[in-house]
Amino acid sequence: VIIVANRTPTHVIETKSRDKIRTIIDNYQNGDALFREISERDYGIDAVLELFHEGNPTGKFALLQLKATEKTIVPNKDNTFISVPGITLANANYALQNNIPVILIYTSITKNTAFYYSSLQDLITEEIVQKINNNSSNKTTVRIPIENCILDNIQPLINLIEEFYI
Repeated sequence: VIIVANRTPTHVIETKSRDKIRTIIDNYQNGDALFREISERDYGIDAVLELFHEGNPTGKFALLQLKATEKTIVPNKDNTFISVPGITLANANYALQNNIPVILIYTSITKNTAFYYSSLQDLITEEIVQKINNNSSNKTTVRIPIENCILDNIQPLINLIEEFYI
């Protein structure tokens, strides 16, 4: 018996978002950032972003967790943050264990839209830590500040990674 898995809308959204983020990163200054997709079981980590300086490796990396939607991303009522649903508590716990920055990237696959980013370590609140410790919920929502928004210039994302290594 051959079992054929269907390509679900979720898979399509994942592929389109990965391609979108890869293209934006690949277009960064003379290739001084490299997007490397992780093909093994990812535990919430979808890619690695490696930084270079004038083509030379810097030894600075960030793990990327990509989340995407096919809907328009809408900020909260007071326009201070966007909500990112579906962060598993296992992924949050994983982020807290790392000595490497784990960057959450949230995007819509609609054309010409920005993406939002933040260090996942910075988004993990005491409330989320309590959920992790109490196993009271399987998934949580985190909030990315609205100013952490990129359309095409990824320099603020690069700066976030650079600051981690200072």
